[in-house]
Amino acid sequence: MVNALRRPAAGLLLLCLSFLAPAGPVSAQEGEAVGRVVQQRGAVTALRTTVARSLHLGAPVFPGDQVITAGQAKVEIEFDDGSTLSVGSGTTIEVVDYSPAARRPGRLLLLIGIIRTSISELWSNGFEVRTRAAVASVRSTDWVTEAREDRSSVFVVDGAVEVTATAGGASVRLSEGEGTDVDVGGAPSPPTDWGAARVQDVLERTRVP
Repeated sequence: MVNALRRPAAGLLLLCLSFLAPAGPVSAQEGEAVGRVVQQRGAVTALRTTVARSLHLGAPVFPGDQVITAGQAKVEIEFDDGSTLSVGSGTTIEVVDYSPAARRPGRLLLLIGIIRTSISELWSNGFEVRTRAAVASVRSTDWVTEAREDRSSVFVVDGAVEVTATAGGASVRLSEGEGTDVDVGGAPSPPTDWGAARVQDVLERTRVP
């Protein structure tokens, strides 16, 4: 997984595009679905191992799927536990581990782009969104995570989020309305009010459709 985090964005896009040829539905959809597409705009692809499929309204999402939005595309996924994931344009996000009943945290891996995650109260063992620069850990929270090549950013819409740097382990706790930036290899910035313009920007980019 570490190697995936270090893969350049251009390489990611080339890798994803190379798998866009039609593939058989059985190999692409092994296992139990954990959610479905409830809103969508533009072209969205789910990539799993070496198989890609186009997503559409009502399409299932499985553990191990990488959900990839095109430049102007967005998608909202509703999970079986009531949690939602809004994926902004130009984003690659992997559903790594999604089992609320299991005795381990749920996990999403944000390779590049921006997402808004609203997690239900069923995750008693917590939930994580990982990027190259940081890990955002929550229980029941609504928050935005953005991953760039050199930095990750987290903003809390509702609840609280613990943000821990991948390098060094320094952490900050964010409350509602606060955000932090984490440079790759650095520590989280102190919790701060991002201001109306920046908050509006990240909320608009994660609003679907």
